[in-house]
Amino acid sequence: MVKRDGLPDADDPTDNPHMWNQPGVHDIFSRWRAIADSYDRELTLVGEVWLPPTKAAEYVQSRRLHQVFHFDLMLQPWDAAAFRSAIQGTLRSVPDGAAPTWTLNNHDVHRMVTRYGLVSADPMVTDDANARHTRMRGRVDVELGLRRASGAALLLLALPGSVYLYQGEELGLPEVLELPGDARRDPIWRRSNQREHGRDGSRVPLPWSPDPPAFGFSSQPCSPPWLPQPDWYGKFAVSVQDNDPNSTLGMYRAALALRRRLFQGPLHWIDTGRPDVLAFRRGRGICVTAFGEAGYAAPPEWGRPVLCSQPPNRQGRGGAATWWFGTPLA
Repeated sequence: MVKRDGLPDADDPTDNPHMWNQPGVHDIFSRWRAIADSYDRELTLVGEVWLPPTKAAEYVQSRRLHQVFHFDLMLQPWDAAAFRSAIQGTLRSVPDGAAPTWTLNNHDVHRMVTRYGLVSADPMVTDDANARHTRMRGRVDVELGLRRASGAALLLLALPGSVYLYQGEELGLPEVLELPGDARRDPIWRRSNQREHGRDGSRVPLPWSPDPPAFGFSSQPCSPPWLPQPDWYGKFAVSVQDNDPNSTLGMYRAALALRRRLFQGPLHWIDTGRPDVLAFRRGRGICVTAFGEAGYAAPPEWGRPVLCSQPPNRQGRGGAATWWFGTPLA
């Protein structure tokens, strides 16, 4: 959109700060905002701004964009201290009159089931620092990743501000890592001479039914999907989870129905006495997330549990988040 005057070379050829995030972009966004505001209906401008929270905040000041994605939380490992630091940093950075905009998945990163379930990583050759955080490959414990991803989802949906969900995370889909080379569409695969696999694994079409070959997404062979779906996709299908309240899809639906009524107002951290357990209160709602392998026994004064990221027969394990309905702060 705007490049530095004179087009100077960058000291690091893999990271050219002169070609992005230049001051002139804000004038452009201000003009776009005026156009959006001129319509007789509400329009929202959302920026995909891969910047630290303090820099991203500049894009929602002075009638520029309505929202920007705050990606800092998405870049964090499965660690309580890292999550808390990212949440605090984002909340501090948001200017008055704006709201944080959260997400844990998008089309540029591996799905969080795979990221949080990665138990051993393969060497990775890339110039992209974000890829080293979000697109590592290796051995994945899918059950562990799904347990953690479900807990992270409840934590995310309890935070103040807006939440964006990426297609398929509500089904608990892992990343499709086994795509054949000749099926990959991402230019990264070609530009890197097939050394970096790229982002196709999170862009595979969703499974709507458990029936191959297209799992309800299209009618084969007339219209095959643009990326092949793996055989294991069927067990994550929408129709398989649709009527199961204990499924990942059921949990997301319950959380979306509850979040506005349960969580309101500013966030207040609660000391849990354990460094691997995060808890905070907003209004009458309390969200507690156990990042370690041990569950967390909440005190009775917290009220009653209303939603857990794990089904009833597995509650009490680590990696879970629980929502509690209690008495609001005075």
